[in-house]
Amino acid sequence: MPFFVGFFGLSPLASNFTDFEEPQNSYLTALKDEHLIPSLSYAYSAGAFYKSPKVFGSLTLGGYDEARFEPNNFTFPFDPDETQPTSIKLQRMTAKRTFNGSAVLLQDEAYMNIDFTMPYLWLPSDVCDRIASSLRLRYDNTTEFYLVDDDVHADLVSRNPTFTFSFGSPSGTLETLDIELPYAAFDLQASWPIYNDTKNYFPIRRATNSTQFTLGRAFMQEAYMIVDFERGNFSLHQVAFPASNVQKIVSIPAKDAQNQQGERGLRKGSIAGIATGSVVFAALLVILATLLVRHRRQRLHIEDPPKLESISIAEKTEEASELLEVGEKREQLMSSEVLELQWTKEEELDGRMRCELP
Repeated sequence: MPFFVGFFGLSPLASNFTDFEEPQNSYLTALKDEHLIPSLSYAYSAGAFYKSPKVFGSLTLGGYDEARFEPNNFTFPFDPDETQPTSIKLQRMTAKRTFNGSAVLLQDEAYMNIDFTMPYLWLPSDVCDRIASSLRLRYDNTTEFYLVDDDVHADLVSRNPTFTFSFGSPSGTLETLDIELPYAAFDLQASWPIYNDTKNYFPIRRATNSTQFTLGRAFMQEAYMIVDFERGNFSLHQVAFPASNVQKIVSIPAKDAQNQQGERGLRKGSIAGIATGSVVFAALLVILATLLVRHRRQRLHIEDPPKLESISIAEKTEEASELLEVGEKREQLMSSEVLELQWTKEEELDGRMRCELP
C-alpha cells in the first residue's frame, strides 16, 4: 500500500491545515525564501535496486544531476490542471521478446500523469489485458494485482523483455521521446499487508477512467524528470547509470534572475555613461579655464607690443603695419578697422571697448 510509505511534498503550492485564511508555505517555497535553493525546481529518479551494484534514487532541489540522465531536446509545458502539472501524452507502448514476440501494447494515445507517490502504472484496461497476454500474467480479482507464477517468472527473467514508452513531441512533430525499461524494472514482490506470503507481481493496475492514467515509481526507475515550476515546464529523460557516484549538480536559476541580471547590466551601462560624461564635462571645464586664463593674461599684458604682432589681423591692418614699418606717420593707422586694435592706458579694454579678436 502506498500509504505505508512516507511522502515528501515537492509542490510549491501552499497548504491549509486549519482553514483557508492561514496558508502555510510548502517546503520547496520555504527553501527558496531562505535562499537555500536558487529556484522552485527539482529533479528526480527513483533508483534501481535490480542493478548491480544497486543504484539509489536521486532527488535534487533547485537543480539537477547532469550525470544521471541522457540529454534530449524535449521540453513539455505544464498541464492546465495544477493538480497534475506533469501530465504527458503517451503515444505508443511496445514490447520486445515477449511470449508473443514483439507486441504493440498501447494502440490509442493517452495522457499520463507522472506521479511519484504511486508505485504502479495505472493503464487503460485493454492495455493491461495485452500486457497480461504477452507475459502470461494471472489477474487476482481480490487484490486486483497481476501476479507472475514461479515458472513464468523464471522464463521472463531469462527472456528479459523490454518495454518502450514513446511520448509525443510537444511541438507536434512526428519525433518521439522513447524511454526503455527492462523486465527487471517490473519484477516486483508483494507481501503483507496485501499477501501473507511474498508473491511476484507486475506493477500495472486497471484504471477506471482517463483521470487515473498514471506512471508511477516503477516507471521512474529508468526515467529522470526535471521539473521547473517557475517556467511551467518539465523534461523527461532516459536515466543514466554512471560507473561512479560522482555528481554533476547544475542549478536552475530563478525565472526573475535573468531580469535582475539585465537590470544590473543597465545600471552598469548607466554608470559607465555617467562616468564618460563626467570626463568630457571635466575636459570642457579645463579647456574653458585655459581660455579664461589666456584671456586674462592678454588683459594684463595688452600693452606689450610683441603680443599684438602674433595676432592675425585683416588685410588693411597688415597694410597699416607695412606703412608703419616704412616710417609713415602714426595717424595713417587710425582707420576704423585699425581702431579695433588700438590700445591706450586710458581705454584698457573696459566693458565698452570693442577689443575682440577676429
